[in-house]
Amino acid sequence: MRYLYYIAFVLYLIETVFIYQSLPIRVASHFGLDGMADGWMMKGEYALAMVAVAAAWTVIMLLFDFLVYILPVTTLNVPNAAYWKQPENQPTLRRKTSSFLCELGIYVIVLLAFVNYSVLQANKKNPPRLDEYENIAIIIFFVLIALWLVRMFLAFRVPKK
Repeated sequence: MRYLYYIAFVLYLIETVFIYQSLPIRVASHFGLDGMADGWMMKGEYALAMVAVAAAWTVIMLLFDFLVYILPVTTLNVPNAAYWKQPENQPTLRRKTSSFLCELGIYVIVLLAFVNYSVLQANKKNPPRLDEYENIAIIIFFVLIALWLVRMFLAFRVPKK
């Protein structure tokens, strides 16, 4: 799963380069609830901010993924901890935790890519504004996170013998 995260991150960087080339010099970068632009940045600042957010997220993901494998299992908080923290189950606990963290990371990178695309589309309009479907995308993101949580809880059930 970690490699899928790296692929998503690289694709996001490539997308940001292409979007940068199409942005106006002054970018509408923040939008109110009505979809109208209410915050502006210079194009270079916007691209740098978006890359910095994704890079910071990647560093956090790598750090947590690293910590999953080096910290004592007592620091991992999972459902049915008594079962998963048994010595024979610890490798599976660490692998599952790492996989779920990377999956979450991919969801966030995809959301950032969608934000980039939405900002580009909004800046093509005069005055710059977001379309209504952008709100639906945020709802879909939160639904995905809810489903991710459910899947994670189900993955840490005690297996039937």
